[in-house]
Amino acid sequence: MGLLTRLFTRNESDPEILPAIERAVARVDANLVMAGGYPEKYRKPVETGLEYARHLASILPGPVTLDRKSFATDPLVHAIFPDPDSISETFRESHSMIDFRKENPESSEVFALMGMRRMEKRRMGYELSGDLLKRDSMQKVVYFTSHTIENPAGSEERSRDLIGLSFFDSLIASVAKRMNRRREEMSRLSSEKDLLASSLHGTDPAERERIGRELERIVREMQQCAQSLDLRQAVSDFEEVLFHPEQYLGLDRTELSLDGMGIRQQESGNAIVFNDLFGYDRRRWTVTMVHCSQIGTESATPGAFPRKMAI
Repeated sequence: MGLLTRLFTRNESDPEILPAIERAVARVDANLVMAGGYPEKYRKPVETGLEYARHLASILPGPVTLDRKSFATDPLVHAIFPDPDSISETFRESHSMIDFRKENPESSEVFALMGMRRMEKRRMGYELSGDLLKRDSMQKVVYFTSHTIENPAGSEERSRDLIGLSFFDSLIASVAKRMNRRREEMSRLSSEKDLLASSLHGTDPAERERIGRELERIVREMQQCAQSLDLRQAVSDFEEVLFHPEQYLGLDRTELSLDGMGIRQQESGNAIVFNDLFGYDRRRWTVTMVHCSQIGTESATPGAFPRKMAI
């Protein structure tokens, strides 16, 4: 039974959910294990978040085969890479792939999640309108940068399993951010209080009265903030994020009609579908599952890459 299979089992009495709760709590605040209600109060939100993360991993598009043949025949592959050598370079420079090959020297293929940033720029160029070639036509060019390989595995199932767990970790990071923002607010209020208190000396009565009112306001806000930082209230942060995970992590679908040079076209008949992952970090990533074979071979085979990175 795989790790995520165990974690996602919807059984209230299943003891395997405890590792998932422990994983989540450790990433937010290890002291939560000493707060009231641990671990049972975290069971339902963690189960809900895990189920959503697993579902999101299961609906990722692909896997798309990456090789020279697909670059020539698959419009998606042709759109996201400028040339076939860029594909091999992406895998050659990937830290996760380097680790995968070290740990799996006998593996001949790999499945993984590939993410990249979709960019767009305007330029002047030529446009064919009927039989006329128009010059100085404004064009929108779509291209991709920062290609990244994550969660490589020897099978698609295992890779999606790993991706689901990383998506779950991303949701838990959103829980931690909520608590960290309140800690930062408490620190800000404390600094503001100290600064105002130090300015009381040598001021006239009217100014001291104004500062006193400000101090009273800050103290009230600090008291409210301290209550929200009570670890016994932390479960509400888990519930806010994990009961509404689609607000923090998800996929957006975009259809674009591109020619072979990446120039956007008005016609929508041959649109390419791109899926953008939002919420994983501060940037949006265009993502797809990918598949490569013949990794680690010493000689180039038909459809494989040059000797410098044969996949």
